[in-house]
Amino acid sequence: MKKIMVYLILILLLEYMGPAWSQEWKSHLQTIKNTYVKAYALVRNALEENATEDEIKHSLRLLYERAQVFPEEIYRCQEALSLDLAKEDQQATNKIERLTLKIIAEERGLSVLGAARELQRERLSIKGYRLAKWGMSPKWVRDAFPKEEFSDLGHPVIDFGSGTTDELVDFFYFEDKILDQKVTINFYFLKNQLFQAKIYRRVGEFSFYQILNELLKEKHGKPVEEEVEPNKESARTLWLGDGLNVIELSFNPKSLLFPGITISYIDTALEAELSQTRSQREKLKREETQKKL
Repeated sequence: MKKIMVYLILILLLEYMGPAWSQEWKSHLQTIKNTYVKAYALVRNALEENATEDEIKHSLRLLYERAQVFPEEIYRCQEALSLDLAKEDQQATNKIERLTLKIIAEERGLSVLGAARELQRERLSIKGYRLAKWGMSPKWVRDAFPKEEFSDLGHPVIDFGSGTTDELVDFFYFEDKILDQKVTINFYFLKNQLFQAKIYRRVGEFSFYQILNELLKEKHGKPVEEEVEPNKESARTLWLGDGLNVIELSFNPKSLLFPGITISYIDTALEAELSQTRSQREKLKREETQKKL
């Protein structure tokens, strides 16, 4: 019995290492970024060739359709996507924003001003979880929840057998209740900066998922994706915020490795930095291993 309890605890510690948000959506966010880069190149070339505004808009529309990216995704993430490119050509990034807004207005049957106002109302800002904001240190996060009893700060376990921990990431948690249901709330840090918060409940019913889904919709508006598997074996709802940050609600009661119900709040910029650092370490490790062979 003791071994089983230890195993379950290790699973709980490990669970952030799984797909906090789906690989499919990680891929899609990368597609959004790649599409913006292509749009930037397209607009710059079109401006140099003195193409008309309608011609550029038509080309942008085709680009978004081929990439299966909604114009709203480009427009809402404009600030984050254009940050580096704007330094090279502010005119091109401004043109993308204006023409993308016109495309959205045409699709919605609104004036440009009406579409801008509607998008502003729909704008979702994901700056963190409750009073804990991205980039905060562990101390700041503790201060944001003065009444909660946090666990000690430590590294998540990444290997059951050896007890190896992930030295790149720190985390701690506290226990809470949502709608009288016990939940655990984890906070994850990269280089002393908060980049992810996760609420999870080990055992969860679909009815609880539905309630959380409706509450999150009331708070954050229409999600960008929602899917329920046949026989309600699993479900997922995802919100995309400005800056490409995400909130994901997932339901997977049959999983042996992950909680039944999870709400993940993710700073994708820091999460991407973590993934890149891991990849670099793995590459160096392989190279060192090859030298020994």
